[in-house]
Amino acid sequence: MRAILLATLLTVGVSTTLTVPTFYAVQAQDTLSEAERLYAQANSQIKASQLRDAYQSLQQALSLFRSAQNQPGEAKTLETLGIVLFVAGQPAQGVGYLQQSLKIVQAIGLSQNELRLLGNLGSAYTSAKDYTTARKYLEPRLVLARNLKNVEAEGETLDKLASTYASEGNYPKALSLFQEYLVILGKQPDRKATMETLANVGRLHLLLKNYPKALDAFQQSLNLAGTLNDRKAEIVALSGLGQVYSENENFSSALPYFQRAAETARAIQDSNKELIALQDLASTYYALGAYANSASLYYQSLQIAQKNQVPRKELTAWNGLGNSMYQVGDLKGAVDYYKHSLEVARSLKDRSAEGQALGNLGLAYAELGDDYPTAIQYYEQDLAIARELKMPLAEGQALAFLGKVYLQLEDYTKARDYNRKSAEILGALKYSRGEGLSYVNLGVALLKLGNLSESEKALRKSVAVLEPLQAKVSGDKADALRVSLFEQQQRSYSALQQVLIAQNKPTEALEIAERGRARPFAELLAERSSAKPTSTLMGISQIQQVAKELNTTLVEYSTITDLVKVNNKSQLKVTELFIWVIQPTGNVRFKRVDLRPILKDGSNTLDSLVRSSRESLGVTGRGGIRIAATNKPTELGNLNQLHKLLIEPISEFLPKEPGANVVFVPQDALFLVPFSALKSATGSYLLESYTPSFSPSIQVLQLNHQLAKRGAGTTPSEVLVMGNPKMPSVPDENQKPVQLAALPGAELEAKQVASLLKTQAVIGTQATKAFLLPRMTRSRIIHLATHGLLDDSIAGLSIPGKIAFAPSGQDNGLLSADEVSNLKLNADLVVLSACDTGRGRILGDGVFGLSRAFMSAGAHSLIVSLWSVPDAPTAFLMSEFYRNLQTNSNKAAALRQAMLTTLKRSPDPKDWAAFVLLGEVQ
Repeated sequence: MRAILLATLLTVGVSTTLTVPTFYAVQAQDTLSEAERLYAQANSQIKASQLRDAYQSLQQALSLFRSAQNQPGEAKTLETLGIVLFVAGQPAQGVGYLQQSLKIVQAIGLSQNELRLLGNLGSAYTSAKDYTTARKYLEPRLVLARNLKNVEAEGETLDKLASTYASEGNYPKALSLFQEYLVILGKQPDRKATMETLANVGRLHLLLKNYPKALDAFQQSLNLAGTLNDRKAEIVALSGLGQVYSENENFSSALPYFQRAAETARAIQDSNKELIALQDLASTYYALGAYANSASLYYQSLQIAQKNQVPRKELTAWNGLGNSMYQVGDLKGAVDYYKHSLEVARSLKDRSAEGQALGNLGLAYAELGDDYPTAIQYYEQDLAIARELKMPLAEGQALAFLGKVYLQLEDYTKARDYNRKSAEILGALKYSRGEGLSYVNLGVALLKLGNLSESEKALRKSVAVLEPLQAKVSGDKADALRVSLFEQQQRSYSALQQVLIAQNKPTEALEIAERGRARPFAELLAERSSAKPTSTLMGISQIQQVAKELNTTLVEYSTITDLVKVNNKSQLKVTELFIWVIQPTGNVRFKRVDLRPILKDGSNTLDSLVRSSRESLGVTGRGGIRIAATNKPTELGNLNQLHKLLIEPISEFLPKEPGANVVFVPQDALFLVPFSALKSATGSYLLESYTPSFSPSIQVLQLNHQLAKRGAGTTPSEVLVMGNPKMPSVPDENQKPVQLAALPGAELEAKQVASLLKTQAVIGTQATKAFLLPRMTRSRIIHLATHGLLDDSIAGLSIPGKIAFAPSGQDNGLLSADEVSNLKLNADLVVLSACDTGRGRILGDGVFGLSRAFMSAGAHSLIVSLWSVPDAPTAFLMSEFYRNLQTNSNKAAALRQAMLTTLKRSPDPKDWAAFVLLGEVQ
């Protein structure tokens, strides 16, 4: 493979780059015969690597050729002497001999020899990185090759000339010359040379940011590599394709190419190429926020780098491991890895890498929060090196780091100045993610300084810079990858809401609150809709219209984060709740709730309050697993405290009529709040006053309503009820398969529900994916009573959660949320009467789990559980629900009445408060 930035090097062996001439001049004289004998002897000695002996033989031959006044013999001997000296590591002397030979062949008109010598001298100067002098030989060679109509030599010269320009950074000129070479190759087909030149063209287009042309060139090179079965060339082309997508920040499309490059390198046992591909793959996963995958791949690459003694790749691995550990919160581990990278950088005397390691150490110490002076020391050393080396990207990042640490130290003036400069530099470099995050911190600093209008400008700029990154995501995992990127942007939405509320702009803040939640989910629903909305952003008038059209009260919560001191460390905590109530009339009411009082000792947070309120209820898992209810007064009081925080501030704006519909739009930990069980000061449950339903955003509610209306006339007629399948096995903590416990109570429930719905329950071995999935796509009602499993899924890039079906053949019986999301449902109602089916990873996009998967697949309404519910009350509640539904088409009202009836029989909230309705109410 021709290297794009290095022209062809002189290599050991005469028959490679510098070609040894052969003459067949026959001379009768003894002197000439002896000269020829010595010359032939020298060639034999060269082949035997006896360079010293060859040099002596050639010097003797040269003397004899000169005494015989035989210029062809003199020329060939001078040329061969030059080659021997190059191979022996004496290029300056070698060039001198080649130049003498060139003068002779030019004088006596030996054009073919001149052609060869010009090429050899061009290669010699290219290897010495004297590109200007190299071109003084290569350009005349190009003219001579064309005069001689030597197409092969013309092509070789274009290739060498292109390499010299590429090495100097003149990419347009290099590209033009490579393209000329491709024209020649089109006339004189040489598939291997074409493949290599296309790869060079791809790299130049990549450097010039001509991404579509780069993709085309690499793809053509890949196709030829496949035809020629050239696996090494395949790796080059695959890596090039991955780099194009990665540099264009389309990381999801880059993944499969880097993966194939790594697999191919492993297959041909080329560990160095595997090392490169693994690190490309690791950096791409890192950019997507999949840090566990990134760390695993960097660790694999570290082992190869150390084994192969490739210190620069070892350095990359240490840095990558440190970055991944930092992102997952293992800060001490990150410091350890960064110190290894600093040690390697200094051993290599690589100032740039040293600066990077210093900056990373500063970042880790700042995040540890107990040694800010050390963090600043590292940052300032990093900044000094970046300026010394004139590296604007490193300078911009170092400034951003300093800006962040001064924000943590509450020195807002320095934080403002550093972040402003960082945003300017990174913006000029078109590094969108870094620019956007600098604008976030700049906006926060300006907010703290009281400059609200400038703060708003900075934060709006951050949103404008960061949001387009999601549009560049595509591929099979596009939805999950968009969620990952979206999650990284949440701080900008939170801070912008704070600024707008500080300026008394609550309706604008509501627009931003909507903009900052469930966007990927809304876009996914819009994509799957046949009538896509013109915009995925909702204005206040559209939000008001949703409340009017649905004739319901909407309650949207926003969890607002800020830096607070906890044990003398600055930590990002939820410090406020913003709550909007949008009434059916379109009136918008706003309240803010200060949460700082519950943060006083650092152990209490909104998350811990929600968690303890759930623990106070206790959880009974199907199959006999039980978490006992504590029923401690403090913990039971948490349900009252949550009511005080979430409901009492807005009670005056909520409907007065009993059982009125209220759609709650939670955020973060609030998705896990059992709203129905929240208890007022008078002792009544929220369920007794309102009919609650839920949505991850108002826009998702609107889109789901539109999809339900369009699908109303085409809803299938079948009903599918499944319960207690033959249980599959799942790995335990030691990765040994353990069969899930049978659920006889779920079987009884399924039979009761099926009887009400006039169908047969699917149970036992019949309840396989092969049997059920086709029926799910043509069912109006889908009721699944089985185990629901929570996991964090593969790579952090898939939707968490699985439902247990019966295994069969090669199918393990676990229906993943990923599989669900790819179904084409048109179900009016899906009920997941299973363990924890309403839970999952809680992100800015809502609860990223089974509930989201079913809604995105086309379910109009969904009933899920927030915890595992005991069998008997579940069976009773579900039967009551379906009875109510036969006389009341309002699913939320039917569910509420079933829960109230169950409450009378089983007053403990754990028996009735777990179920929630998402999506369409009617």
